[in-house]
Amino acid sequence: MTLTQEMADSLSWFHGMRLDCVTTRGRLSPENWSLYPMLRFMESMDFRGARTLDIGTMDGLVAFIMELEGAAEVHATDLYERQTMTLARDRLGLGTRYHPKTSIEDLIDRFGRSSFDVLVMGGLLYHLLSPLRGVLIARHLLRTRGLLLLETVCVDGELPVLHFNPADPVIDEYTTYFVPTVSAVTEMLRFSLFDVLRIGSIRPVGDKHRFARCTFLACAHGLDAANPSTPLMAKSIRRASRSRSDAIMDELNFAHLEGTTNSAMPTPERRDGVESFDTSDFSTRFALQP
Repeated sequence: MTLTQEMADSLSWFHGMRLDCVTTRGRLSPENWSLYPMLRFMESMDFRGARTLDIGTMDGLVAFIMELEGAAEVHATDLYERQTMTLARDRLGLGTRYHPKTSIEDLIDRFGRSSFDVLVMGGLLYHLLSPLRGVLIARHLLRTRGLLLLETVCVDGELPVLHFNPADPVIDEYTTYFVPTVSAVTEMLRFSLFDVLRIGSIRPVGDKHRFARCTFLACAHGLDAANPSTPLMAKSIRRASRSRSDAIMDELNFAHLEGTTNSAMPTPERRDGVESFDTSDFSTRFALQP
């Protein structure tokens, strides 16, 4: 089935995309504004030859960009099967491998540990009952020196806390459970053996919101480069490095990471602080972004 403009206009899309002479209208206005920081960070990354995974791909925008940027093998997963994703992929003539009806809990069994050079997790963390487990799964899927692009809603605040959204809604969305602060995401990444290279933040239009959409670019490292922020975190990481499986959560067993393959991905430049983006002033070299 060939996607036409008339067909595209009749379908419900999450991503706005330019697909040659067909343009889709996404859910957000401006189109894909929550991904502006991620798209900017992707411009600094070299995807050539990489094996990549986009978790929660929706219509496939980020997965398609990675393939168009030269990734050797691109996988994309989603909880649901979306006709829009396959129509867009086929319209572009791409080979992105689509895995619908796949949960994040299934990924280690499906792909194996240390399987990817780049992993994208956009708009997922706040839907998980255990956000830390999601970050740990991402670390096990990545090769050492591999790169993670994590995009999430972040609630305003300085402390490293998870805000329980159903009791005090930051976002009026019934499947949003825990909304982290920027500090909470940073510390979960640090605990999970990631080095945060860049953080980008963009706020929705209007001044009535107490959250931002934030993207974290992080590099996976091994136990030898662990950088705990507190003595207690150091003790937790040491416990997680024991050779036996953890009785509570297998993803907490960092011994699985010993002797794994390193990624050849070049590491982008580090930038300190949080970079701010504006919904009214953004452009990118990626042609798929309207």
